[in-house]
Amino acid sequence: MKEINILFIEDNIDPTTGGVERVSWALANYLDAYDIHSYFAFAGYDFKDVSEERKIKLNFYKDDQAILSEKLSDFVSRNKISIIIVQNIATDKIRYCFRKLRETSNIKIIYCFHRNPVSSKLSSISRYYRFKVAVYNLLHGIKPRYNFAEIVEDVDKYVLLSPSYIPSFSKLYKVKSTEKLMAMQNPVPFAFEEPDLKVKEKTVLIIARFEEQQKNIKKALDVWHKFEQKNSDWQLLIGGYGEDYEDVLKYSQKYNFQRCKFLGKIENPRELYKQASIYMMTSRYEGYPMTLLEAMEFGCVPVVYNTFTSLQDIVEDGKNGLIVKPYSVSKYVDALLELVNNSEKRKEMAIAAYQKVKTSNTIEAIGNQWVQFLNSMMD
Repeated sequence: MKEINILFIEDNIDPTTGGVERVSWALANYLDAYDIHSYFAFAGYDFKDVSEERKIKLNFYKDDQAILSEKLSDFVSRNKISIIIVQNIATDKIRYCFRKLRETSNIKIIYCFHRNPVSSKLSSISRYYRFKVAVYNLLHGIKPRYNFAEIVEDVDKYVLLSPSYIPSFSKLYKVKSTEKLMAMQNPVPFAFEEPDLKVKEKTVLIIARFEEQQKNIKKALDVWHKFEQKNSDWQLLIGGYGEDYEDVLKYSQKYNFQRCKFLGKIENPRELYKQASIYMMTSRYEGYPMTLLEAMEFGCVPVVYNTFTSLQDIVEDGKNGLIVKPYSVSKYVDALLELVNNSEKRKEMAIAAYQKVKTSNTIEAIGNQWVQFLNSMMD
């Protein structure tokens, strides 16, 4: 294998800011052992562990596209980048930069779509609101921020998170040829160790970015309110931050919870996963959620609303977690009670959750797929 230099392009490079960032950092460290060396272009949060010569700050939303293109081309040339991996950015400006790069080089471009194509096309917000937004954009000449289908034309490979997403993506975005489309699951970034179920506490955990439209944390609070009325032993810990943090915190105050605590930004959720017995996810949509995989790795039994198709790749209902009818508070409460009232079943499902992720989503398993894939791009 010959030495390859790759460039990750993403919103942030700090792995504490989200699952996509943790995936990039884990892959970068793994690939380095195979002479595939990583560089980073980012718009938001920096990360001190990445040396200055290996990163460049570029805002593919606001900066002038000609200047962006010049800076990106210079960085690519100076560092002999062979492959670009784009993590979920699909603006017109980044497409312009790619077209300019292709005019002067043989660089390969891989786009990774870290979303559920159905929810990205038809979000959970009301039809009326979507109609208002569409009319406003049309009248004011505003193009969508993300052109997920159009960018297929500008890349060599387009990576989705689950094989189940390929037909829905093709249909919804009217992609004529699926030749560029492929699926690659996300790896879990933590080193694997069998969970110690003896240290598990009566704790339910949520780790999430506070973006209410997607993560739907207020619904989790509705569930916990009903659960507290039926159980006086268990606590709920909520870790994370984001633009809707204060709004969600204010919403929680109406319930006067006795056993619910907001932890704020979590640098490393590892100890929380070790401590917790159950993991809650009430998202309206997900791509291939990293926090769900991370929780399962540490033997946290997941309880998840059935709102994204890749869930079927991860959770087998009744075996390694519980899948709940979307947005039903009562059924979610019943699922939690089923677990807290049956410790033996909970332990069996915790072990099954760990085994599932260990079999399918280790950094070694997914990393090896990336090594083969990236080398094939250079053939």
